[in-house]
Amino acid sequence: AVVSTQSTVEKLEKQGKEVYDSLNVTEYPLMIPPAPCLSEYIDKYNEEDELSEGNFKSQQQQQNYEAEVVVYRSLERLNEEIIVLHGLKYSHGQYTLFVGQHPSKKKIGELCELKIHDVEEECDFVVLGCETVQKTCKYNYAVVIEVKNVCGDDLTWSEKANDSKFLEALGKTFKGSVDQRSRTVQLVNGICKDYTVFQFTAYPNLGRRYKECFKIAQSEKSSIIFKEDLEDFADWWKERVIAALPENIDSVHSTNEKVKHILLALWCTKKNRCDKLKCSLERTIQDIDNKIKSGEFTFKSKNRDPNPGVALKTPEIFTKFVGNNNLTKQQLDVFNSDQKLLYINGPAGSGKTVIMCGKIIQLARLDDQKKILVFTFGPADHSDVYQNALNKAGVKCESFHTNSKILCDKSHKKMRVKEEFNAITKCKESNQVVIIKMHHKRGDVSGFEKLTQVVNNNKDSNIFIDDAQSMVITPSLRRKSSEFLGTLASISKNNYVWVTFDMAQRPNNPFTIDYEPGRILFKPSLAGSANVQVTLNKNLRNTCDLAEIISIIRQLYIEILQIKKSGVSAVMPIQELGHFIHGPRTRIHYFKNWGVDQLKRVLSNELKNLKGLVLLWNQNNSQNPAIGVVFRERERSLKSGILKMIKETVQAEYLVNTNKVSICNYKDVASAEWPAVIVFFEISRGDKKELLNLTELYQMISRARVQCCVIMYIAGDSVLRTLQREEYKYVQRVMSKLLEKLERIAKVMPHD
Repeated sequence: AVVSTQSTVEKLEKQGKEVYDSLNVTEYPLMIPPAPCLSEYIDKYNEEDELSEGNFKSQQQQQNYEAEVVVYRSLERLNEEIIVLHGLKYSHGQYTLFVGQHPSKKKIGELCELKIHDVEEECDFVVLGCETVQKTCKYNYAVVIEVKNVCGDDLTWSEKANDSKFLEALGKTFKGSVDQRSRTVQLVNGICKDYTVFQFTAYPNLGRRYKECFKIAQSEKSSIIFKEDLEDFADWWKERVIAALPENIDSVHSTNEKVKHILLALWCTKKNRCDKLKCSLERTIQDIDNKIKSGEFTFKSKNRDPNPGVALKTPEIFTKFVGNNNLTKQQLDVFNSDQKLLYINGPAGSGKTVIMCGKIIQLARLDDQKKILVFTFGPADHSDVYQNALNKAGVKCESFHTNSKILCDKSHKKMRVKEEFNAITKCKESNQVVIIKMHHKRGDVSGFEKLTQVVNNNKDSNIFIDDAQSMVITPSLRRKSSEFLGTLASISKNNYVWVTFDMAQRPNNPFTIDYEPGRILFKPSLAGSANVQVTLNKNLRNTCDLAEIISIIRQLYIEILQIKKSGVSAVMPIQELGHFIHGPRTRIHYFKNWGVDQLKRVLSNELKNLKGLVLLWNQNNSQNPAIGVVFRERERSLKSGILKMIKETVQAEYLVNTNKVSICNYKDVASAEWPAVIVFFEISRGDKKELLNLTELYQMISRARVQCCVIMYIAGDSVLRTLQREEYKYVQRVMSKLLEKLERIAKVMPHD
C-alpha cells in the first residue's frame, strides 16, 4: 500500500511547476510532447502486400496509433489556451496516492494487485484548459479523451449497421473506453476534488451516421466524437466544452493550478524520477532524429512476419559500420547488385548514400589492394558519413579537399593541377579509399573539368560519385556530361562505377528539355540498357509529416506546368512513405508586405524555440550542426540585407554556439540534412516557363529530418515591377493554393 502524504503531493506539485516553467510557454495549444508520442508501430505496408495474420494485427495496432495522431493534430489546431498531454501513463503507486486503495480491474471483489511501479492505466489525451470568464476570472477544467479505431471490413454502411461482429466491436471498444476514462477522471478528482472534467471517446474513422449503431443510452452517445466533429473541431469544442462550463464559479477553485502541475509531473516521471526534458522540443527532436538516422522504420516482433517491404536480414556492414539497423528490400537489391555500372536516382532521403557507403566497405574488405575514389560535392556533403563508417570498418581512408580556384587561375593552372593530382596519387599510396570533396558551385565548368581529369587519371580505381546532379547532370554541360558518362561506361568494364543523383534538385526547370521517361540525360547507348539505372522512391529521411508536405509541393508543381505524370516521374519520383514516424508540426510564416526587421523578428523567435536543441547537441559533443538555415541567394537578396540579417541574428541568439547552426545557399545543400531547418523562400518569378519555381522549396524543406520552419515572403517592389499584373496575380493564386493545401498538416501564419 502507498501511504498518501502531504509532502509527496507537494513534491510532485513542485516538480510539475518546474517542468511548466522550463517550457517557457509563449503560445497555445501547448502539446506534450511537441509531436505525437513515438510508437513502436511505425511500419508502412504497400497496398499490394499480402499480410499474414500477425502482420494484419500489427497493421491494426498501427491504425489505432494513427487514429490517435488524427486527434492529436485536431487538438493542435485549436485556438484555445490548453495544454494537451498525449499518452499519459500513471503507475499504481501514483494512482493510489490520490485515489487510495481501489478494486482490481481483473478480479471482482478484490483489491488491485498491481505493484507500485506497474502501469495502472494509460490515457490517450488529457486536455487541461483555462477559460477566462467574467472578464477577470480564469476557470480551469480538464477534458479526458480516449481514442478508438473501428473501421470494419470492406462493407457498405448499411451492411455494417446489420453486421453483428461490427456492432459487437463497437460495443466492446466503447465499454473499454468508458472504463479507461473513468479511471483518469478519478485521478483528476483525487488531485482536486470537484474539478470540472469532461470525458469523451473519439472514433476518427467513423461518421455520424454510425451513431445509431451504438446500443447505449442517448446520454452516452453524446460523449462520442465522430469523424465530422474532428474535421470542424473548433466549433465542436466551443459547443461541447466551453459552452458547457458551469456559470457559477468558485474563485478559489478557478485559480487552482494543482491539477496542471501534478499531471505534468506524472507525465515526466518514471520510477520516481522526474525528467524535465522529457516533454521538451529538443528531446523530442533528438529522439525522433535518432530513430530515423538508425533506420528504425519497422517494428520487429516474434508474433508476426517481417514487413514484406523490409529486408529480412540487414547485412552486418550496415548495422555495425554505417549505423542503419534496417534496409528496404529495394535498397538491399541495389546493394547486392553485381552491376559494374549503375546509376541510382532517388529523391532526398531514399537511402542512396547508405547503399553507396555499404558497397564501398564491402568492396574494400573483399580486395584490400583495389583503390576506391569517392567524390562528394559542396560544403554540406556526405564526406563525414563515409569517413566515419570506413573508420569503424577499419578501412584506411583520407579526405582530400580540392581547391576550387585552381582551374580558374590561368597563370598557375598547369602547375597547381599537377600538384593536386600528385597529392591524390600520394593519398592512394597510403590509403585504400580517397574521399575527394569537390568545392565547386553547381554547373561550374572548371569544377566539371577537374572531375573529368581526376577520373581519367584514375581509371584503375573503383569510382563512386555521390549526388552527381550538382555537377554532372546539368543542361549547361550537356555535351560534356554525355562524353563524361561515356568515359564512366568505359571504366566500368574493369571497375565498379556507381553514381547517385537526385533529379529533383536540377538547377533549371527540368521540363525545358523534352525527357523520355527513364532515359533522362544519359547517352542513348547507356540508357538503352535497362539494368544500368535504378530508382529508389521510399522516403526514409524525413518524418512522414514532412514527406507529405514534399509530396503536396510535387503534385502542385505538376499542376502548374501541366505536364504528363510519366514525364515528371523520371525527374521527381513519387515519394512513398517509408515509415509512420511523426514529428512536430511544420510552421509556415507568410508575408505579403515585409521589411527586414519583420523577418528578423520571426527568425529570432524561431531560433529561441530551438535554442534548447543547440545546447543538447553541445552536451552530446556532436560535431555536426543541429540547425540549418537555408536561403536562396540572389543579387537582390544581398541588396535587401536578408543574408546579413540572418548571420547577425544567428550570432546574436547563439553567440558561442554558432557552429551548431549552418547557414547555406540552397545551391550548396544537395547532400545536406539537419534535425531542424529554417527555410527562407522568396516568392518570385521563376526560370523560363515557370512563374514560381517550387523545386527550390521542395529541395529546401527536404533537408529537414524532423522539424521545419518556412519563412515565405513575396519579392520586393523592384522585382514585382518587372512582372506583368496578370503574372503577379498568378503567383499569388499559386501561393494561396499551396498554403490552403498545407494548412491541414502545417501551421500557416499570415503576417501583414
